Amino acid sequence: MRAQEKMGHSSMSEGWRDHTSPAQERVNWVMDEVMSGRMSEADGMVEMAKAHEMMREEARARTTHPEHRWED
Repeated sequence: MRAQEKMGHSSMSEGWRDHTSPAQERVNWVMDEVMSGRMSEADGMVEMAKAHEMMREEARARTTHPEHRWED
């Protein structure tokens, strides 16, 4: 996700977290696990790499999904 997408828009509601992707949820979970000490930093890096791959897959699915094409 690009920085400007993370920032959102001022018109966006505070409930934006309700619409997080599975990949973003995984990132949040990994961060919580590492910060709490339940997961080592090394394991966290591996899990973060998996989460970033999920994000790339989600982005690819969004750009190739027929409902999101601009052509008519």
